[in-house]
Amino acid sequence: MKHILLIATIQGIFVPSDTIGGVIWSKSLGTFVPIFSVQPYSRLHWESLSKQREAETHNFQGRVVRFSYFQKNNIVDFTENNTKVSGLAGDVWNLLASTLNFTLKPIHSQELTIGSHVNGSYYGLLGELQRNETDIIPRVEMFSARYTAGDFTPALWNTLQRLYVQLEFTHNHNWIIYLFSWKVWYSIVLTYFVLTICTHASQMIYCRFFETKQRAFFADHCFYNFAMLCKQGCIPDEFNGKSRILEVTLGLFTSIIHIGLSALIFNYMTNEVYIFPFEDIKSLIKYTTYDVITVNGSIPHLALSTKQPIFIEILKAKRFLITQTDKEMYEKACSNEKKYALFTAVDLFEAEALNTCKLRPVGKPYYATWIASSINKGFKYKRTIDVGIIKLHEFGFISRLKAQRIRSG
Repeated sequence: MKHILLIATIQGIFVPSDTIGGVIWSKSLGTFVPIFSVQPYSRLHWESLSKQREAETHNFQGRVVRFSYFQKNNIVDFTENNTKVSGLAGDVWNLLASTLNFTLKPIHSQELTIGSHVNGSYYGLLGELQRNETDIIPRVEMFSARYTAGDFTPALWNTLQRLYVQLEFTHNHNWIIYLFSWKVWYSIVLTYFVLTICTHASQMIYCRFFETKQRAFFADHCFYNFAMLCKQGCIPDEFNGKSRILEVTLGLFTSIIHIGLSALIFNYMTNEVYIFPFEDIKSLIKYTTYDVITVNGSIPHLALSTKQPIFIEILKAKRFLITQTDKEMYEKACSNEKKYALFTAVDLFEAEALNTCKLRPVGKPYYATWIASSINKGFKYKRTIDVGIIKLHEFGFISRLKAQRIRSG
C-alpha cells in the first residue's frame, strides 16, 4: 500500500488529475471497500478537492487585471479618458470584476486587429497577450491557431461569418404582375371568361327567341368586357338583348377591381426593390465584378488560407482584399469606387451597423464561431474566471447584454 500511495502522490505533483471513486481490497475485512474510506487516500482526496475549490472560488482582493482591446462600437467602448469600458464584452468583464473582487485596468491598445500567428510568434492583440503585456483580451473568435497565444474562457456567445454588400435600389418594372397575388389574378381571369360566356349566351337566347339577327359574336363580347375592365367601355347597339343583370354584375365586378387597384397602384409605382447581385462566393466570382474584403487576422482571413476549393478559387482569381483595420474595411465596402462584398462576423457587423452605410447580408452564413475571452497563460486563477462566466450564463446576464448591445439580439 505504501508503494501505491507513493505513486499516487508523485502523480498528483506532476499530473493534475484525480479519481472520482474506486475500491481497494481490505485485508482486515476480507472484501473490497471504497478507496476514500482508507485514511491516507481520504486525506489526499480532500487536499485535492480543497485545491480545486480554492482555484474556483479565489478572492482576488482587488488585484489589478489588465484588459486590452481597441475601440469597437458596442463591443468595447472606452470612456472617461480610457479608464472605463462599456459595451457587450466590456460589461461582461465589469460584472466579473464586481462579483470576483478584482480591479479591471483598461488598456486602449494601439493594435487594431486581433492578430494571427506568423513565423512562430503572434502580432496584434494576441502578440501583446503572448508577450505578457496584458492579462485579458475580452473578445476573441475561438480558433485552433490561437490556442498557443492564450487560454480561452468558456464561450460567451455564438456568431456567424457571412457576406454583406451595399444596397443598390432599382424600380420594380414588373409591379403590375405583383399587384395582386396569383390566386386573385386567376379569380379575375376566370370571372371575366364566365361573365363573357354568360353575356354571349344571353344575347344568343334573346336573338333566337325574338328571331332577330345576332350582330355581336363571342370575340366582340370578349373585347367589350375587357374594355369594361379598363373603364373604357360603352354599350353599342349590336349588344341589344344582353341580360341587364349580367351587365350590372359586370359593372360591380369592374368597380371592385378598380377600388383594389387604386388602393395599391401608387405604392407599387413608386416601389423600389433590391436584387442581390450574387448568391454565394461561387456566383460572385463567376457573374459579378465584386471582390471579397475582410480585415487582417479575422476568421474569414484565416479561412482564405484553408484548402477549401471555393477559397482557392478566390485566391487564384485575386478577387480579395485584406485591410489592416475595421475602419478601412467599412470605408472601402461603402465607397462607390469599386464593388466589395464585406466578409465579417455577424455580431461585429450588427454592433457597427448603425454607423455604416446600408449593407445587407447575402446568401447563407459560411461559418459558426464561438466567441470567448483569451487569458494570459500565466494567469493563475483562470478557473475562478471560468466559473464566474458560467454563473453569468446561468443567470442570463450575458444574453441580456447581447440583446441590449447588438441590434439582432
